[in-house]
Amino acid sequence: MDLLSALYSQFFVTPTLPNHDFSNQTIIVTGANTGLGFEAAKHFLALHCAKIIIAVRSTSKGESAKQSLLKTIPGALPSQIEVWALDLSSFKSVRAFADRASSQLGRVDVLVENAGLDEGRFVLSEDGWERTLQINVISTCLLAVLMLPKLRETAQRYKVTPHLVVVTSDTHYWAKFEERHAEGGILKALNEEEKFNGSDRYVLHICLQINSQTSCSQSQRMLTSYPLSDTQQPSSSKSSSSASLRNASTLHNLSKIPKPPPPITHPSSPCLPQASAIRPSSAT
Repeated sequence: MDLLSALYSQFFVTPTLPNHDFSNQTIIVTGANTGLGFEAAKHFLALHCAKIIIAVRSTSKGESAKQSLLKTIPGALPSQIEVWALDLSSFKSVRAFADRASSQLGRVDVLVENAGLDEGRFVLSEDGWERTLQINVISTCLLAVLMLPKLRETAQRYKVTPHLVVVTSDTHYWAKFEERHAEGGILKALNEEEKFNGSDRYVLHICLQINSQTSCSQSQRMLTSYPLSDTQQPSSSKSSSSASLRNASTLHNLSKIPKPPPPITHPSSPCLPQASAIRPSSAT
């Protein structure tokens, strides 16, 4: 995608407003206190969702967003909107959020992973990862993996098609992705300060998100016969779910899931075609 195409799509293309009825459904939106996440929350409420979880790092900002939503959407009730803490720079927080959602929510129909960070400088998280890498890629993937069983449970119990959506961007076409052939693996290279490239890092993260969506989509189709491991700590075991994320098995132990076929790369992009939704099977 060139610059003119990107500008045209941003300023001259208006997406069609959604009209799906989300009655009785529970929605989770990460980073819903501002931007696209906040706008998505507005639409879900306007389309009659039963409950929406605003998953944010700062609960005070989440509460402010909740009040704005109540003022903006006619008929919205305080009981429809809950603010939950989620810090994607902490694996402990991600696991706690997933455990809470799995145990306290009767169903999860939609998980929109929208939260992200473009910091432009190298900072390590409490887990020892470059912070934006952990937030935008590793924890985003980890949350998806941990929530798949709940999405599948919802599909089976209510005979519906839940959706897992990771918000990305066409700017992934601009990623240089010089780390793709790095000795020792992609994640290791991206976690080294001397190799940090702030100008390319965010679009590269989007590229990796799209790649991981395809891998996650391939894996979830096998979940009926091969449940996720109950390992709590990130595993160092190898996973060949995709060439570009060959070291991403540090997210979770997926050793019980058979190896999916290798993904097909896009001829004009260093990553994979964009996949907007992952639909867990509703088969019993």
